[in-house]
Amino acid sequence: MGNSFYIFALVDSSKLFLWLSISSVMGIVTGKYIKKIALNLIDKNGGSHLSNTSILFCDQLTWKEMISTLTSSLFAVQNTGINKISNLKFAFVEVFSSCLFVSCIFASPTIASNPPEIVILLSGWVLASILLLLTLIDIHTLLLPDIVCKPGILLGLLVSFLVATICIDTSILYLLYDRILAISIGYFSFELLLSLSRFLLGKKALGHGDSKFVALIGSWLGVKGMILAIMLAFIISGTLLAIALIAGRIKPLQVLPFGPFLSLGCFLVWFFGNQYWSRYLLIS
Repeated sequence: MGNSFYIFALVDSSKLFLWLSISSVMGIVTGKYIKKIALNLIDKNGGSHLSNTSILFCDQLTWKEMISTLTSSLFAVQNTGINKISNLKFAFVEVFSSCLFVSCIFASPTIASNPPEIVILLSGWVLASILLLLTLIDIHTLLLPDIVCKPGILLGLLVSFLVATICIDTSILYLLYDRILAISIGYFSFELLLSLSRFLLGKKALGHGDSKFVALIGSWLGVKGMILAIMLAFIISGTLLAIALIAGRIKPLQVLPFGPFLSLGCFLVWFFGNQYWSRYLLIS
């Protein structure tokens, strides 16, 4: 299963409760701010699906504008309408975020040989936060904005660089090459799928945001991890959508967000590691 569960190296029995408590509290606090950022970004989007005049839809923002928008979303006061969304759709974000943070203690991602456990834990918290934020936005707007994806890609490369720098048995150039190759393959392969779906179906089965989200996943998991995450996303989404179609809960060709499934696939690969999923998905 990749590496051994990090919990055994990170804590002993006397400190287990302490680490669980810290992770739980950090998850709740982070979840609160993730929800606030998501809701304020949705508010900037007009609270509606696919508003092509929104700041989420725009892919021409400079880095300064993206940072400014994220910062303002963190400190802005939510309006009454967006609070209603918060109560209905995002009521359990803090609890879910807390569960994700706690689960990161037990994660065994395939990054490098024997990376420091605390680095893996903190990296898992960052990745879980990004995935949760993108999932919330995609569910409500069907958008995966550059304002989150691009910084997420840079953070993935930064984490890979730091881990490779710390681990003397890991080549920095090889790890960065793997991540950059994954970003390129992920982005252009999904752009190709987008073009093919538009040609064959007459409509887009995926969005440009999905391509950038896959690139983000590649920056964190590398080529093999990204492929595993994509396979899991398609398997899980296909299974659930087939059940929903049979049950009459959705209509054929209904537009649905794919981002949550990509998030789930990414986190599952991060949690269990490449070797675990390779056995089941037959990828050597």
